[in-house]
Amino acid sequence: MNGQYEMAEFTAELFLPRVGELFAWERSRGRTGEGKAWMRLIEVTRYRAYGEGRREPFSLLFVLQGQPELESGLHTLADPSFEPCELLLSRVTVPADERNERGGIHYEAVFS
Repeated sequence: MNGQYEMAEFTAELFLPRVGELFAWERSRGRTGEGKAWMRLIEVTRYRAYGEGRREPFSLLFVLQGQPELESGLHTLADPSFEPCELLLSRVTVPADERNERGGIHYEAVFS
C-alpha cells in the first residue's frame, strides 16, 4: 500500500476526524457531465453490527454546493488519502431543521 487507505479498511473511526473536510469525487459518465465534484463530509453515523467478525456498519453524509448535481449511482472517490474506488452515492433529503448548509444537495454512502 502506498499510504492510501483501501476500501476494505474503511471504518467510521477513519472518517470521524475528517468531518468538515472536502473530498474529491470523479463523476460517473452521466447526463451531468464528467470531471471532479467536491463534497464536504458533514456527518458519520455508526450502526450496530450484527454477528462477530463483521465490520461495524456506518454511513457518510456529504453535501455538494455550487456545482452541478451528481446522479445517484457509482462515483469514484478520488481523494489522495484513499485508493480510488467506486462508491454508491444516494441523494438523500435532510430535514430543514437539521441542515447547516443552505442550498446544498446531500448524498450518502453506506458501508455494511
